[in-house]
Amino acid sequence: MIDEYDPVQRIMTKALNIKEGAPVSEEDAKSSELTKGLSLDQFLTKYTSEDNSSFMKLQEDQRLDKKFAWVFEQAERANQLNQLAIE
Repeated sequence: MIDEYDPVQRIMTKALNIKEGAPVSEEDAKSSELTKGLSLDQFLTKYTSEDNSSFMKLQEDQRLDKKFAWVFEQAERANQLNQLAIE
């Protein structure tokens, strides 16, 4: 059984499908068009920088969540008290 969340299995399945001449999904066709003509260095430069940017944003969000956890806790507590008052 193929684990669709395992990236290695997904890549191998795609490679086998292409080798066997199986129909390519629309998503794969679009992806192929976007990367057509890019050298490996160009591909890595483009997509690594996008990944790094996303990763840095996630880290910043997590840092702020930790830094201001007390604010979120107080807001949640206030919401709970408001709900109790309404009931």
